[in-house]
Amino acid sequence: MRAKKLILFVLLATLGTSAQAQIVSSQSNQVIVTQEVKPEKPKKPWNGKFYAKVELGSDLYTSADKNGDYGSALGYEAEIGLRSPIGKAGAIWGAEVGVMSTLADNLDYWYGKGEESGNAVFASPYIGWRLGIGSNTSIVPYIGPYFKMPIDIEDGDFRVGPSAGLELWFNKIAIGANYKWDDDNSKTGITFSLAF
Repeated sequence: MRAKKLILFVLLATLGTSAQAQIVSSQSNQVIVTQEVKPEKPKKPWNGKFYAKVELGSDLYTSADKNGDYGSALGYEAEIGLRSPIGKAGAIWGAEVGVMSTLADNLDYWYGKGEESGNAVFASPYIGWRLGIGSNTSIVPYIGPYFKMPIDIEDGDFRVGPSAGLELWFNKIAIGANYKWDDDNSKTGITFSLAF
């Protein structure tokens, strides 16, 4: 009876040792693989603004007639624009497209003052600088070219010239002044803008 118990004890001890050896060996064979997950960079929100602008002012011929008079007429502009910051310092870029009045080229200019207006479509990209005054107020001087094409071909042809302006923004509303010039007309006006 003792021999059976001894054999059984040895057998159980051997099984236990071999099972423990298998567990240790299987644990030592495990390879832990870790994968580094890179966090996604948060997308920066677009910090620009769209706006509508109207301008009232005067259109003036850029050269005098034979009597030394400059033909002129009441002028207007209506446009949609956008502007966006460039970096963090205050520089901005923008563009405007719209319709504008233009003095008609088909008048007998040498015998009259050209006091009639035509209409044109235009585009004006620009760069500028936003000078902050408090949290919601800023002054924005800007400059760039403008491209004008009369709607009625009898009112002239494609023109390019400089454009410059200055605006005072109060949160989403602005008042300003703008000047445009080409070899036919110069345009000076007071502008009113509303951002949306």
